[in-house]
Amino acid sequence: FDAISDSCTGPACVEAPACVLADQAAYQAVIAADPFCCDTQWDSLCQSAFDAISDSCVPVGAGTCCTANGTPGCDDAACEAAICAADAFCCSTSWDSICAGAAVSNAQAGGVCAGVTDCPSGGAIVTEPPAEITFSAWPNPTNQFLFVKTSVELDVEKRIELSVWSVQGAQVMPFIPVMDKERMVIDVSSLTPGQYIVRLMVDDQVLTERFVKMD
Repeated sequence: FDAISDSCTGPACVEAPACVLADQAAYQAVIAADPFCCDTQWDSLCQSAFDAISDSCVPVGAGTCCTANGTPGCDDAACEAAICAADAFCCSTSWDSICAGAAVSNAQAGGVCAGVTDCPSGGAIVTEPPAEITFSAWPNPTNQFLFVKTSVELDVEKRIELSVWSVQGAQVMPFIPVMDKERMVIDVSSLTPGQYIVRLMVDDQVLTERFVKMD
């Protein structure tokens, strides 16, 4: 009977991607909330709803994990998942130097990134600053000036450098002298609209903030 009728089993759903069907709990939640995804078509709205509750369809990136690669994600699934769980930007937009630094820190702590080929056993691309040091940049987004403030004490014995980098890890503005920790101003008007990283280096510590340059 079931071979010629669906009255006992219900109609079959339209085809969905294999990565969706791999997570049945999330798949069933989506089609229960939006029957269109089962009855008519699994479209981009269905996929977006699925991706919001499952990472089954999140691709493993092509770039390395412990260096900025400029693409979403990195080439080790376990390391990628750990970093993106804390910072979704790394998988949704770009695996930048902040993501790479988090992978290095994870590896150094003996986490899931520890066995990844390009992760060093010592040193880091980006290190977490001590709790007593703060660093902020505003307004964000901006179309001309970016104001920067830090709590670090300026000292002739300290090496302090301020610079601007692309999310791909390329320096796009030269080092900027730090004369006053209460008022550092960077003119970013010449930058192409997009996402960037302002980086403050204090000796061997690197503090970073992302910002968006608008038209």
